This record gives sequence, C-alpha cells and structure tokens, in this order.
Amino acid sequence: MAQHFLIDENLSPLLARHLRTGHGFDAVHVQDLGLRGASDADILARAIAEDRIIVTSNADDFRSLGARMPAHPGVAVMLDAVGRAQQLTLGVVLANALKPPERPMAACS
Repeated sequence: MAQHFLIDENLSPLLARHLRTGHGFDAVHVQDLGLRGASDADILARAIAEDRIIVTSNADDFRSLGARMPAHPGVAVMLDAVGRAQQLTLGVVLANALKPPERPMAACS
C-alpha cells in the first residue's frame, strides 16, 4: 500500500507538487484542500480521514495532538530552519524511506 502525504502550511506547496509530479507520490498541501489557516486539529482530522501522513515543521503541536489520537497515520517533522530546496530533497528521502518494499512477482506455471 502506497503512502499518502498531507503537507502542512508551514512547508512549501512546492513540496507536495514535487513529490506528486516528480516522484509519483500521492501528496497534497493544505492549501490544495482549502485548509490554509485551519486548526492543527482539523488538519489532523483530515489526514486521518484520508489516511495521510502529515509532513510539518510544527513538531510541538502535532506531537501533542498525535499523542491524544494514536490511530493517526503518522507525523513527519522537518526542522524549521530547512530551506525550500532542502524541503524538496528531504521530502523525497522521507517518502522513499516510507515506501513499502516491492513484493517479488509470483512465478507463473
């Protein structure tokens, strides 16, 4: 099962586009969903509803929310100091690290 990502508004919308168009991942930015300015709780609820891992630099709030809702798909945190180019690079590394291993094809008899 492929991973799905919801990029928080404190990261560039280019990250979602880069993951989607450049690397084939299912990634959306909160802006794409009309959630710009939404509460972290609303963003987490949407991520849960769509089985998306939140990618954010807002570690404190999402750690706190995630601890109260342990059934969420996950939260990945990038440091605030990371620039846009580094966000793109780290986002791809993260998405690839979370990609499930490919299963070998069964031999046909």
